[in-house]
Amino acid sequence: MIFYDIVFIIFSLFYIPFSLYKKGFRRFNLKSRLGFVPEAVRNKLRSSKNIWIHAVSVGEVMVLGALIDSIKKSMPDHSIVISTTTNTGNEIARKNFESKAIVIYSPLDLSFSVKRFFRIIKPQVLVIVETEIWPNLIGKAQKENTPVVIINGRISPRSFKKYKLARPFLRHTLKKISLFCMQSKDDQERMLAIGAQREKIKVTGNMKFDINIATSLSLQAARENLGLAEKDLLIVAGSTHRGEEKILVDAYKNLQGEFKNLKLLIAPRHLNRAPEIRKLVKNTPGIFLLDTIGQLRNFYSIADIVFIGGSLISHGGQNPIEPAYFSKPIIFGPYMFNFKEIAGILLKETAAIEVKDRLGLQAAISLLIKDPKKAKAMGFFAKKAIEINKGASNKNFEVIKSFLPGAKAGG
Repeated sequence: MIFYDIVFIIFSLFYIPFSLYKKGFRRFNLKSRLGFVPEAVRNKLRSSKNIWIHAVSVGEVMVLGALIDSIKKSMPDHSIVISTTTNTGNEIARKNFESKAIVIYSPLDLSFSVKRFFRIIKPQVLVIVETEIWPNLIGKAQKENTPVVIINGRISPRSFKKYKLARPFLRHTLKKISLFCMQSKDDQERMLAIGAQREKIKVTGNMKFDINIATSLSLQAARENLGLAEKDLLIVAGSTHRGEEKILVDAYKNLQGEFKNLKLLIAPRHLNRAPEIRKLVKNTPGIFLLDTIGQLRNFYSIADIVFIGGSLISHGGQNPIEPAYFSKPIIFGPYMFNFKEIAGILLKETAAIEVKDRLGLQAAISLLIKDPKKAKAMGFFAKKAIEINKGASNKNFEVIKSFLPGAKAGG
């Protein structure tokens, strides 16, 4: 690990100053990530019954609800520690789980930093959400006889290419992981191909299907928030990326002539792009721009049609589960490779329409407006797809429990 530490330090000499410049000292949380954990947190971790869950950012944190509830209900004497890498992930973790877990920043993957974290947390098990392979973190866990479990594991086609190149360096670290709980058979095969042992890989499903979604506004309040009339129809374009808003606006303008009561809400994935989108939609009536965090699900709940952003450009799409949860007909483009399994399920269940371009998008919207029975049926099947694919969180909980001293899976 000495060679790895040297390489990591050299990388950090460039990365840390850049991050400090971009985020500021406090936002980068360098002190915390080096292992200088506040005394108040140390005091909460006096017990040796600690479960450490590492979730990098918002996406990984958001799937933890059902799992954490299971741990608290079944093992109330255990403490849960959630570590995150990003500020937004940390903020969401605190907002959602502060009463149930201790939320900290994850260590930089340096030997001395990781060592300090283990000395403070003393975890009975280390749970890593999705696929984060940190050699020092995993190596230290093995030295401490701490089982390491990957849950909700996934390897996208894009990541797979990078992992294959690094296979000679990864195999040693992968052998130290106790179990890989992967989302799908494709993820299982990719994990096997990069060097994991077959007997340590199992498919437990996608925890995103278990997400508990609550709105902060009633349906009436959400409609009033936009000033929608009773007969107005609303398209919600969620988590859009640069290049997609122009397509959406052009399609909307072309549809306005036929559907006078049609409205469009655009929710960009990155809020700092709001000014450029505001310029794009200027002088176009009936278009709303969502420029606040945490409100999108309120508007998914009142949408008549939902478009999934990041799918008309080669980004890989965004998560379509929230609109499916609200029984909405869903449209997305051909680039859903980051959510290939979920998109495939929705298409198979006739709960979504895949389009290639503006003309396809326009035609799909027109079809759903003219055929409300089809739109309603798509929404029904979308919700059904969520329900029948639930259960990964409970399976992963049983796996985690099986690695705790004195516990048995299925108990």
